[in-house]
Amino acid sequence: MPLVGVLLCHFHYEEGAFLPFQSPTDFLSKSDFLRISRFVIPKPEFFGKEFHMMFKRSGDTEEMQLMFYPLVVENRAYFRNSLMFSPVFLIDARDDRRLYSHAIQKLATSLFSMEEEALVLSLSVGDCRPDMKEAEPSAAKKMQTLLDTILSSLHSEKGVDVVLDGLDDIQQPVCFRLSLHLPATSVHIPRVCADQVPIVVCRDALRRCAEVDVACLRVARFIDGVRTASGIALVAHMELQLALYVFRCLVYARAIVLTDPMLLCNVRTTTSKLKDLMRDANMQSECKDFVCRNNTVVSIEDIVRLYSQFSPSKKLTPHTFATASKNSEILDDIHLRRFFQYGSLRGILHCTRTYPVLVDEREGCDDGDKDNEENTSGTRHINDSIDNCFISPDIAKLCTGEFSLEEISAIRRQSREHLRMKLYADKRIHLLNA
Repeated sequence: MPLVGVLLCHFHYEEGAFLPFQSPTDFLSKSDFLRISRFVIPKPEFFGKEFHMMFKRSGDTEEMQLMFYPLVVENRAYFRNSLMFSPVFLIDARDDRRLYSHAIQKLATSLFSMEEEALVLSLSVGDCRPDMKEAEPSAAKKMQTLLDTILSSLHSEKGVDVVLDGLDDIQQPVCFRLSLHLPATSVHIPRVCADQVPIVVCRDALRRCAEVDVACLRVARFIDGVRTASGIALVAHMELQLALYVFRCLVYARAIVLTDPMLLCNVRTTTSKLKDLMRDANMQSECKDFVCRNNTVVSIEDIVRLYSQFSPSKKLTPHTFATASKNSEILDDIHLRRFFQYGSLRGILHCTRTYPVLVDEREGCDDGDKDNEENTSGTRHINDSIDNCFISPDIAKLCTGEFSLEEISAIRRQSREHLRMKLYADKRIHLLNA
């Protein structure tokens, strides 16, 4: 992410606004800071609000965005009965500053609470109170380290999760936890299909997302590894498009992964992965806990036998698999969908997908097809596969070999089977299986 700098500005009761901490060090010169000082430490009526402006350093050719959130701590113990400060984010001019809005507000309010309870800012800056003329070297070092951590973490999209310590009014040590995270954006979020199934991989990340977003909280309790995205939207009484966006954000936050329900797909077993399942005790325990129903016991040998029945030529759904399985007596003791999902996640089952590729960009129908249409002019006969022998330009743009048939149907919101028939009828399309 193009976050280029983090500043922490203060107001001295005699000298005015000054800049004790910045990351990177010496990022702004004294003359550059003087140009923005009257904005980042504004008049009292503007405290507690978020501001932004464009700024260009001396010698630079490109501008950057300044985002700041000034606050004031009022107490008679300070000179002039107040301590004014303002955290500042320096953001690339091409980036969306709204991504950092929540982070800078949380940083400002967290520093406000730390100062009220443990004098974190006063100790790091000094000369804010009559009883505190000089800054504590250890506190100043911790504050500089905090800004360096915020810059490096938010720049790499990892988020900040640090613990700071200080002293309260009776000189007892206290600790504060500061957690800053950027929201997910459409640039980084993968697409989500309505028939995909979300599976929780990090409960802590899911909990953090649910704490800050009501929509995440509504869907989180229904993620059980069995329901599809559309099914969760239905039971959570949420619009499908909103639910899909929530799942995209949870994928970006690494809280869940999305798997296909393995419907109407050619699948085959990967022998090497199946051997790993037979040898790894931890993998066996994980498989049984995920696949087996409650209060049932299924041996790992029976599960391996089920996996070993797949071949590249077997095209099936969970229903046809259940009727054709040689081990049908244990199928009542396992979740079939979870059985497919675990095999897909661990690489035991390989799903063969179809990727359409447009190799000829001609427009219009073939001459033979036109003659056939003229011969049937006596009686009006409507046949979609003949009238629409060519797919629409919007679908043709997606036939690059990058998107699978399932992904194109989700993007264009068309039935997979209807889209499959149109692609097979179009002679310009080659279908590759992988």
